[in-house]
Amino acid sequence: MANTVTYAPDLYSSPPKNAMPGARLEYREMAIGTTEMLTTIIFALGILPVGHRLTHFRVECTDMDSGSSATLDVGLLNSYYNEKLASASHAGWDAGASPALVNAFDNSAITGTTINLLLSASTLPQAGGWVEPAATNPYSHMIGVDPTHDRIIAAQFKAAPGTAVDGTLAFIVGMDWD
Repeated sequence: MANTVTYAPDLYSSPPKNAMPGARLEYREMAIGTTEMLTTIIFALGILPVGHRLTHFRVECTDMDSGSSATLDVGLLNSYYNEKLASASHAGWDAGASPALVNAFDNSAITGTTINLLLSASTLPQAGGWVEPAATNPYSHMIGVDPTHDRIIAAQFKAAPGTAVDGTLAFIVGMDWD
């Protein structure tokens, strides 16, 4: 089954922030119902503007699994902000034929060597709380800087909750002009 994308309510009603003349933080959250906690739904919450470096990143969520099954991946969506989603007739920037989080993808148009997930198989939704991934690897090295496109930072359940509980997912994105 192909992935679908659910956008944060204000993702397109508020234009991407710009870090000129200096670094800034952006906070965005969205409610996620139990029926949405599937491994085929991608939650688009953050925007990394063209020419910007990710300087800080934090994922926060409530307890979304009263059991201990849920895991979450966070990374870049393979479709650019304000452009068509990846599909069979419109390939994503990773050549994918459906929306997906990009992992271990080499794109010479983006500075850095390989684009990796910011968070992989995190157990954060099992109890809630927050995590600041990539403590040992700078964010900009994990996802690079795109000189021509705004990119979307998104999350997807890698493993669905065993016993889902309505919750909230939030991103704090720190950025600066490269």
